[in-house]
Amino acid sequence: MAKKRASKRKAIAQRGAKSKSVHTDFEQVLSLIEDARARAVAAVNTELIDLYWAIGQHISRKIVQDGWGQGHSFRVLVDMQVDWR
Repeated sequence: MAKKRASKRKAIAQRGAKSKSVHTDFEQVLSLIEDARARAVAAVNTELIDLYWAIGQHISRKIVQDGWGQGHSFRVLVDMQVDWR
């Protein structure tokens, strides 16, 4: 009977160790996903900043070269809203 209990305890301990290993592996996979997600967000943010900078440069150039004023800028925004729908 004592041998049977010892064997049972050993089996339970092995399952626990295996469970911890699987849990650790799962945490590593989650960490890889979170790291990739963070890099993707950073890349998107960089692209958006570049886009906004380019839009600002374009509008500034048009104000100087073509005399764009507030009315013209407003009209461009309205046109953009219509185009994006």
